[in-house]
Amino acid sequence: MEKFIALNNYSIKKKLIIIYIICVLIPLIITDSIIYFTTEDNLEKEQRINLEHVMERIEYNIKSDVESAISVSNYLYADAKLNDLITTRYEEEKDFYEKYSMMLQSNVIKYYFNNQKVYKINIYTSNNTIISGSNFFKLTDDVRKEEWYKKYKENNGNMTLTTGYNRKNRPIFDKSPRELSIVRKLDYYKDDTEKIIKIDMDYDSLAYKVLNEKMNDNLY
Repeated sequence: MEKFIALNNYSIKKKLIIIYIICVLIPLIITDSIIYFTTEDNLEKEQRINLEHVMERIEYNIKSDVESAISVSNYLYADAKLNDLITTRYEEEKDFYEKYSMMLQSNVIKYYFNNQKVYKINIYTSNNTIISGSNFFKLTDDVRKEEWYKKYKENNGNMTLTTGYNRKNRPIFDKSPRELSIVRKLDYYKDDTEKIIKIDMDYDSLAYKVLNEKMNDNLY
């Protein structure tokens, strides 16, 4: 009762100010604060969800490229003509080139040219009678010292996904020396020859997809 009596002692102007503060200003501040923090929380949740979606799309793109490279390796893994080319012992260089030309008339190597996710295929063999070049190379001591080969051997010769740099024998128009490769033993046909296929994926294309996902996320 004394509080109400004290309030009656104020002027009408002060009473209106008090009423405004209690009935309008304070509720408004409280309401705005609730809205602000709720909105801030919703924005954080939305950004987190968008980031998760971006990561899912990036994961899908990488997985798709890797699976595409594996499918190419599956195709070449069991090809009899390819195995015959890299295991036959050649007396003269022309013998290798003749068999190589015959193989190119089939679709054994042409297949991967239609796959936009594969940058290059190298096939290595311990058969030292072949001629290194194009897609076929002798499995020399220098090759065995390369990082991708070491990682492959560390994985006990199982199919291996490797990353690294390769500045050797790359076209001058290449934007990046980075490599993302599938390395696999060609042991479908059993013999004494060590045979390996190395499929390099298009790293620049993959990097562009990741960058494009990031740019799209920034638009929202």
